[in-house]
Amino acid sequence: MKNDKLNEMYSIIAEELAISPAVFDDATTSYKAVGEYLSNNLGYEVDIYPQGSMALGTTVKPINDDDDYDLDMVCILDENIKDPKTLKNIVGDSLKESDRYHSMLDDEKKRCWRINYKGRKFHLDIVPANTLQGTNLRITNKDEKGIYTFTESNPKGYIDWFQNKQLNEKQNIIKKYREKYSNNIEPLDETKIHTNLQKSIMLLKRHRDIMYLDENMDIENKPISIIITTIMAKLYDENDSILDLLSKFAFKFESCFEYDEDGNIIIKNPVNSKENFADKWITHPERKDAFYTWVKKVKVDLIESNFLNITGQVEQATYLKEIFGSSIIKKVYKEKTLDYKSSPSKYINHEGTPTLSTTKTDTKIGGHTYYGY
Repeated sequence: MKNDKLNEMYSIIAEELAISPAVFDDATTSYKAVGEYLSNNLGYEVDIYPQGSMALGTTVKPINDDDDYDLDMVCILDENIKDPKTLKNIVGDSLKESDRYHSMLDDEKKRCWRINYKGRKFHLDIVPANTLQGTNLRITNKDEKGIYTFTESNPKGYIDWFQNKQLNEKQNIIKKYREKYSNNIEPLDETKIHTNLQKSIMLLKRHRDIMYLDENMDIENKPISIIITTIMAKLYDENDSILDLLSKFAFKFESCFEYDEDGNIIIKNPVNSKENFADKWITHPERKDAFYTWVKKVKVDLIESNFLNITGQVEQATYLKEIFGSSIIKKVYKEKTLDYKSSPSKYINHEGTPTLSTTKTDTKIGGHTYYGY
């Protein structure tokens, strides 16, 4: 019973953390427009799609309501451009020449060009890339010395691996929803369903972000999302509750480690065995130490939590604000816990936990293929 209540609260918090449907749909329309512009102006086909958290369904709201979502896009040019600097600048120069995008373009980033959508709650990081073989890509990278190189990546392959992991759970959620709300005329947008795997990752990411608000914490050592996501997905079972998954992460994360001949930790990219997500731990061992320190705090705050022993909503909310942030918890107590039972048509019910549902918008651009979420 205690675990059921904790799972329910974690589920509600995770849904509140998720990217809002309005921002998601706006960002989708915007990245497709960028792809259409580049394709029309570069003279060859451009394929642009989300990677990272937007594609995986694990994006979390910014801690501060005034901050923007950081959304990553891969921009594949259907042209064999062998020089990384040339490839990077083809995309950047085209955006600079645009009447629409030149004023929205930020300074060049290491791997991407950033387009700021002021007043619309997000910016897009456009990562230029070429196809190697299948879904394998080479993406551009500019180091601190201004030297351009290619890095091998496979965002589409990783997305497929992750989505296949949770396929059965997602299908079960959809089935239960349709059985319970068979008379609901509102279309079910399956892309906005969140599994326990996605919710657990969102909770961990927010917990990490709150921890690193502390001015004594070095932001450079903050555990990266791809490591959190990969470990959680490898440990995941479709029958796991949120609390099960958080416990697995906290106590069994080392089972996902491999080691090289020097004893260095390897966390392999599941779709590219040559890529070690923990490679920076070798040159920056303080980042490994920071990861272990954070996991210890996860155990205390999320697994060994005394939240349910606290009486009174005000006291409960105060406790949760320290872990997940004030803004999110205020919304949870003002909105979700008050109205989800009285307004079931707004939610997809999965084992008693609410999930926001909206109408899907998926307008395709002629001549292009878009992957992702």
